[in-house]
Amino acid sequence: MQDTLSKMSEGEVPFEVAIVDPPEVPTYIGIAEKALHLKELNMNPNQIAVALKVDRTTVLRALRWVNNIPVYTTGPFRN
Repeated sequence: MQDTLSKMSEGEVPFEVAIVDPPEVPTYIGIAEKALHLKELNMNPNQIAVALKVDRTTVLRALRWVNNIPVYTTGPFRN
């Protein structure tokens, strides 16, 4: 490696970059539009969770996210 560095012009430094897959979209973002549609059909979060095969907390996060309410806040969700 020393031999390689000595043949490079000044300012050139070798580097390595890890190529990784982009992170997956969180589940709550992926279901947000569907959850909102079901909410508009007067389904409650438990019914939406069963319909979308996720848990109730994920449904609540999705509804908060789609309504621009902080996703990880504490307290009851009323809308």
